Amino acid sequence: MTQRTVTRRLISRTREKRDNMEMQRLYDLTMLLDQASNMYYQGIDSGMSDTEFDLKLKELQALEKELGTVLPNSPTQRVGSDIQKEFKKIKHPFPMLTIENTYENVELLDWLYKMRDKHNHHSLSYNVSVKYDGISCELHYKDGILVSGSTRGDKNVGDDITANVKTIKTVPLKLKDGLFSSGEVYVRGEVLMPKSSLKRVNESLVAEGKKAFANCRNACAGSVKQLDPKVTASRGLIFRPWDIFSNNWDFSTQTDKTGALKSLGFMYENGTEPWSTGVVMPEKANEMINLFYEKLKAMDLDFDWDGIVIKVDSVSLQDEIGTKDNRSIEWGIARKWNEDKEVITRLEGVEFQVGRTGNITPVGKLDPVPCDGVIISNVILNNEQYIKDYGFQINKPIKIVRSGSVIPKAIGVASEEEYFYSWAEPGTPIPLDAKIYRDIKFPETCPVCGAKLEKVGEIWKCPNSVGCPAQTEGLMLQWCSKQCMDIEGIGPSVIKDLADNALASQPLDLYFMIKTMSPEQVVWNLGEGYGLKSVKTMFKNIEASMSKPFETILFGMGIPGIGRENAKAIAREFKTLDAIIHASLEDIVSIEGIGPVLAENIHKWMNDNGSEWQERLAELGMATEFSAGVSAAQNEQILEGLNIVFTGKSSHWEGDEVEMVLSSYGAKCGHGVSKKTSYLITGEKPGGSKLAKARELGVEVISEEDFIRKYNIPVGEATELVKTLNKIAEVEEKHDQEELF
Repeated sequence: MTQRTVTRRLISRTREKRDNMEMQRLYDLTMLLDQASNMYYQGIDSGMSDTEFDLKLKELQALEKELGTVLPNSPTQRVGSDIQKEFKKIKHPFPMLTIENTYENVELLDWLYKMRDKHNHHSLSYNVSVKYDGISCELHYKDGILVSGSTRGDKNVGDDITANVKTIKTVPLKLKDGLFSSGEVYVRGEVLMPKSSLKRVNESLVAEGKKAFANCRNACAGSVKQLDPKVTASRGLIFRPWDIFSNNWDFSTQTDKTGALKSLGFMYENGTEPWSTGVVMPEKANEMINLFYEKLKAMDLDFDWDGIVIKVDSVSLQDEIGTKDNRSIEWGIARKWNEDKEVITRLEGVEFQVGRTGNITPVGKLDPVPCDGVIISNVILNNEQYIKDYGFQINKPIKIVRSGSVIPKAIGVASEEEYFYSWAEPGTPIPLDAKIYRDIKFPETCPVCGAKLEKVGEIWKCPNSVGCPAQTEGLMLQWCSKQCMDIEGIGPSVIKDLADNALASQPLDLYFMIKTMSPEQVVWNLGEGYGLKSVKTMFKNIEASMSKPFETILFGMGIPGIGRENAKAIAREFKTLDAIIHASLEDIVSIEGIGPVLAENIHKWMNDNGSEWQERLAELGMATEFSAGVSAAQNEQILEGLNIVFTGKSSHWEGDEVEMVLSSYGAKCGHGVSKKTSYLITGEKPGGSKLAKARELGVEVISEEDFIRKYNIPVGEATELVKTLNKIAEVEEKHDQEELF
């Protein structure tokens, strides 16, 4: 062996040894700093000074660069080193649904009794947790390593914010090794900006001449969706979990999930951890919830929270109860309180607005006042009796809250002393000049069209449904909206211009317009601001909407009180518009979900308007029967009465699209196997726990293909249906009340 060969081997061994030592150093530093970081954010003294931490972090960064290796839980990943050019999309394994709110003890008690009585339990156990006021997020771990983070999005698909969530120090990059860390793990929770962080961030923004954030939630939303993760890293965000799912583990209770989350390295402030009431009667559960609220208020937490979440604790019972609709769970409710967001201001006047159904809504004009991070200048005063009951008067001080941090609500009047000291320093002498209060008087005629108003119950209405511009514009706006006919490009200003130029003032006028006029003629009539290209697109979108199914058209007609789901139920029951027109009041009220008042509205509206709509729709060749645009299998509801759980990966559809298809044919779909389950349908790689549960309960297990053959489900037709459902199911049905703010 030559001297050169010996030297080369010695050099090679030396380098290998050095590399091994450096890799060991990289591993040791990563573990040390990750542990110190976790301890710091849990309020535990790590024994390491900030200076020492920073020096070791720089050493780790240099080693990672030299070796070209970064361990998954390295703290250096939290500084955000990559610029994201755009947010990609991540599909949730199943929908991230919302939860309904209540602001009253009596409503909470009603819900507790409903859960107990509806599911034949003498008493139940509930899981109780803080309702965080932040941005919902889903974290996906694979064998303990964080692989992605996403926003709630439209509940089915969210924005990929992986690079940003990695900068949040309370998000474990690697789960603690343990029972629940293997396989696919999904953790759902809330990203929050602490109040202390908001103060620091706003001071920095103001110093730079930039606009400060209005509140913690806005600041959090702006920070999570940064294209530069370095900005997110500088904002001091935190993460608090509220749920966990795994393909390897079934949890018995919601409270068990809390224990799993803590064991994996997630944290809560002391005293805020989710807890179980134990098996108690509704009154006792309500009492415990109120005590928890008082405890939380006394803690002066460094983040915003807006209530308490109450969930049925049993996971199997959650699965049995299922969802309330396509957007919210039924087995949980959020109890909120308004008192912390109450402000006092002066009612300076009242304007009367006309809705699309003719309802006259009094809108209070306020001396603008800040409330929960926004300036409030308007408040809805509901109706004449509401005004009398509370004693609202022009120039009188009024108490306002923001219900659910969204809609301002008037909750009473205040004294001049209360009003003065709501903004003046204590002890300041109250001015002696007295304000003259004036009663609020409803108009006798419509403020838009001048028609004489009529009173229906507690509501004043304009009866001029055809000639009142406010009503026709409102009806047109609903007709063209995404959740109805989805005619893109026709918004409030276009609707007004079409009406002002006598081109279209009612929904069906749009279709006669494109049949009798050319795009060039419409451009000439509309004048400045309209180009030929945009009008041609408008024509194309109007024409495309002509194939919408009958139930969508029924929803768009503007029948008072009829939403999308009611419209579908009515169309399914009567099948044709002619049958609805000739239906008796008793026939209409017999439909589930249709009460006497709503039935009367439908009956009267059909008598007044139904025949004209039927004639014009027939002339246009648009749907007047339930079967139009809908498959026979759907009409027949071939899966009605079946409770179905699907496990594994479908051969035909992705994620929750399977449930969309099955439910459209009448099935009720759940996520957990119970005694009520009719079939457990298996796709590729089915979940072992669900199979075991099905065998234990004697539930029939059937493959996806066998099930499709058994019930003759048209796969191609269903796939087309999915495309349509994906487009409309994500849009929440708008409330009949127009947006005023």
